[in-house]
Amino acid sequence: MPLNFGKMMSRNRSSGTVPTIHEDHEGGTHHTEHSLAEHHGKAALPFFASPVDPEALKWLERRKRASSGVARSGTVAQFESESKETESGLAHRIFRKQHEASTLELFFDLFFVGNMAVFTTKSAHVDLQSLSNYVGFFAFLWTTWFHISMFDVRFYVDSVWTRFTKFLAFGAMTALTGLGPMYDVILKKDGTMSRAFQGMAIMFFCLRMLFVLEYSMVLYYVRRFDKTLVPLLLTVFVYVITGFGFLATWLQNRSMAAMSGPEGAAKVRIWYIIIGLEACAIIIISSIWRILSFKHTHLVERVGLLTLIVMGEGILGLTKSTSYAASGTNVILWEETGIVGSAVLLIYMMYILYFDNVDHHRFGTIRQQIWTLLHFPLHVAILLTVEGSTALILWNAVRSGVAYITEDSLPSLTTPATIPPHKPGAGGTFKDTAAFVDSIRLTYNEVKERYHYKKLDTYYNATAFAADLDKLSKPKAAFNTPAWVTEVQPTLKKMTAYFEYFLYQNFGAEGPKKIDDEKDYSLKVQYYEDGFKFVTIYFYIAAGALLLVLAGLYVFGRTKMTKTEWTSVAVRIFGGMALPLVTISAFTEKNDDSYRFTFSYLLIPLVAIYYLLVIIIDNVIKAISERHHRGNQLKRMSQEFDDSSYEMHKKSMHGSPELVNAGDGDDAALVPNAQKVPTVTVAGGPRYSELVDQESDTEYRGGQGAHQFRSQSLHKH
Repeated sequence: MPLNFGKMMSRNRSSGTVPTIHEDHEGGTHHTEHSLAEHHGKAALPFFASPVDPEALKWLERRKRASSGVARSGTVAQFESESKETESGLAHRIFRKQHEASTLELFFDLFFVGNMAVFTTKSAHVDLQSLSNYVGFFAFLWTTWFHISMFDVRFYVDSVWTRFTKFLAFGAMTALTGLGPMYDVILKKDGTMSRAFQGMAIMFFCLRMLFVLEYSMVLYYVRRFDKTLVPLLLTVFVYVITGFGFLATWLQNRSMAAMSGPEGAAKVRIWYIIIGLEACAIIIISSIWRILSFKHTHLVERVGLLTLIVMGEGILGLTKSTSYAASGTNVILWEETGIVGSAVLLIYMMYILYFDNVDHHRFGTIRQQIWTLLHFPLHVAILLTVEGSTALILWNAVRSGVAYITEDSLPSLTTPATIPPHKPGAGGTFKDTAAFVDSIRLTYNEVKERYHYKKLDTYYNATAFAADLDKLSKPKAAFNTPAWVTEVQPTLKKMTAYFEYFLYQNFGAEGPKKIDDEKDYSLKVQYYEDGFKFVTIYFYIAAGALLLVLAGLYVFGRTKMTKTEWTSVAVRIFGGMALPLVTISAFTEKNDDSYRFTFSYLLIPLVAIYYLLVIIIDNVIKAISERHHRGNQLKRMSQEFDDSSYEMHKKSMHGSPELVNAGDGDDAALVPNAQKVPTVTVAGGPRYSELVDQESDTEYRGGQGAHQFRSQSLHKH
């Protein structure tokens, strides 16, 4: 029907509205009118906004009219068809769905980034206690993000109330930033007192009460939809119970001015149980009552963005460690450059392993929610893997410096009279004690010049060094005798410990807190080495756990998995179990090979190479599977073609032949042509279009390549 734009404009000019034409789903057009205020600027923000879709309200009105018996027959028929919808389809109609993250949600993620950056910077991960503190605090931070985001992806509608609740959520995240360093103190077992426990308990209680208010508001707007009442009431009940659970842990000790370490640690273990049960309860409710499921939401995008943030935290640590390693010395070794490159490759492989295997079209309703919950162990594994790699970058820089000092510059503890490889006359023997002492003095000046990020004098001042040299220059035993070796060894060992401790400090390596209280520099160095071994162990365990969790995500992120995809899962499981065994064998076996591996440059490259190998195997298996599927499709299509051609030829031979004129004139009679029969060309047989249009084949078997193959075959025929 033609549109008269002149009449439309004149009709609407007086009312201050301008019509806008939109295409509807059937290919036609319909008109919606926008006020001039909406056309030239954004409409006023409402104080409250309903998460219910306006179409759902219309559906509700049609149901009311149909039930009252005054509706037209068309309305009754429409209601009867709509009432047969499943709960997941009904949920898609009831709630407004946004298919991408809002700017307010992304702004909230910045608080998560700030929290992670602060706590990671202030926490060392070099022993079991500090590592458990780090993972524990991340659990509180992650679950806070989880509950806020799970509400937003389902019920977020921009309004004054929504922005106010987001402001309160920002405050909660900021409180976690301030309480994070104190939380690390709570779990110390030395009796340290801290108010952080009480502060965190009150904050978690208030945050749960905020969730109760938000879900109660949603419950008010959807009160006319019967199917939403039970799951929303249960969700509110869960937050009430967990909120008062946090409050109870505070009330139990409200008379205390502060909490001691062991008591705080016990209460924090209760918190872990609370947040674990709470998250599982929310997922179970949305799985049983699918009207509150995350179907048709941007949940996958939100979780993917958080995964990028966690990887970004690893990139921050990587750049910091690279900066320390580069600024700590004026000599850059190729081996250290290769280690940094391997760490970059490792993070890149994590990105590929995760994002290349997220299929938005193959999530089941329950599978998607389990897939979401599995991201907590995934993010923990990512964090520990990248944090371990950044710590090992610094360790390798320190190890290079220690090798330079102890193996190339300072005299050996076992044969101190032998000239070190870095000095003139290497391999020979010092002439006398004076030459021996001059060589050590030269090493001191070389270390000051070579490692300059921090001052050597701060850790090994000139006075103490001069006193040690004086002790070496006046031995009681004759030079280069067994008695002389025994006499100079303690001083050489002490000097080596001072140099090594300085190197750890110069490169900013992390060590346990007890290092600061230790006076013996040899023990300080031993604590650093123990921390390195611990980092290596959890780095490999986390790298293996990451592959195992990725295998779980692979399974729960797909329905109707093929043999090819199960093979990819098996490759991940094998790597997840094999990588931790590498460190276990290296640290348990006391032989030269294990020692060389533990202190080699291969610790990070080995993991990066294995991740790369998993990606290559994935793609090779997919290519072989796709080629095999194409061959099967060719055989099926060829068989269909042969069968169809035979049937059509048989029909033409036994059916009515072509009629032709019996003579030359136009008036000649029509007679059957015995020499000519009609030929029929059939491209793919009666099932060809079915083969081309099978979505399951394109989605689960052949992928995009199979789709292109079928399209090209259709075009060819």
